Amino acid sequence: MAMAKKRLRPRPHPSSKQSKQSLKSSPEPLPAPLPSPSFIVDTILPSQQLHIIGGPAHAGKTSLSFRMMGDWQSQLNVFGYKSNPVPFCYVSCVSSIESCREVANRMGIRNLNMISAVDEGGVKNFDDVYSLAAREVPNVQVIFLDGILRIAESSGLDNKVVGDFLSQLLRKLKEYKVTLIATGRCAKPKESRSTIRSIDRFLGATAWTEFASTFIAIEPSRPNKPKDDLRIVTVMPKNSPAFTLNYRFTQEGQLVEVPEDFASNSPDRIQLIAEMLSGAWEPGDEITTAEILDLGQAIGILARASMMRYIQVLVHRGELLDAGHGKYRVPAIQ
Repeated sequence: MAMAKKRLRPRPHPSSKQSKQSLKSSPEPLPAPLPSPSFIVDTILPSQQLHIIGGPAHAGKTSLSFRMMGDWQSQLNVFGYKSNPVPFCYVSCVSSIESCREVANRMGIRNLNMISAVDEGGVKNFDDVYSLAAREVPNVQVIFLDGILRIAESSGLDNKVVGDFLSQLLRKLKEYKVTLIATGRCAKPKESRSTIRSIDRFLGATAWTEFASTFIAIEPSRPNKPKDDLRIVTVMPKNSPAFTLNYRFTQEGQLVEVPEDFASNSPDRIQLIAEMLSGAWEPGDEITTAEILDLGQAIGILARASMMRYIQVLVHRGELLDAGHGKYRVPAIQ
């Protein structure tokens, strides 16, 4: 008996309705991870490294951290170098979130991602810090940490223990693809003219500064005169020359860079000039030197040399761009 031939069902063509439905139901590809720049601040702050802000008590370490964050997220220069902002979070190991917000308001900075480890019950190690930051900013790439000694092994004094802790920390930064900028205490100099560098007075083992890629020191100009608000900021990268800058506090408590010259280092005036420039001109507009000098005379800065020093600081901060031939340009700032 002849066997009946088995009828084969044709396979659906990729253009068929069934195929189209299956293509529609397939999951969408995950978004590509955000690119990480080699430097979060060109030349001085390489990515996925540890950077330390050190200074004696009440020198302004927290204020300097907020100054850096505010300028960095606005794409202004940080210490004169180009910023490369990426998602970041501020984590305080020493203050409540209310205190953090007060500092941000005093510094005139808005929309910062902040979290208090104090309010969260404290942290014991960097994994705890990263977990808090990643909860606040899931794609975090930079963490500003106030109080790195709070997560140090033992008391932070034993060189071997601290060295092991920092070796593990650097591996974690590579693993998580995160840059850490952390504050820590320096011992107060015994006299105002002490020749001992702040980097050599950082509290704890020498491993702290040996493992840090860049050490940023902030110190009162005259430690024995608390009313003197002038601060000397020294930036010491491992792979480029160190340099110093002058900062002062405005009447509102904002820490701002000022010219070195004593006759023209008013923080309130330089802030007023910056506000007047941004209010009178649009991003991309060109301004002549004569126009800026007229602006200075309107607020009582009569000496050309003094006004030019203020202009130099604004260019250094990135709030003005030198367009050449006696002209400046207003940058596009976020």
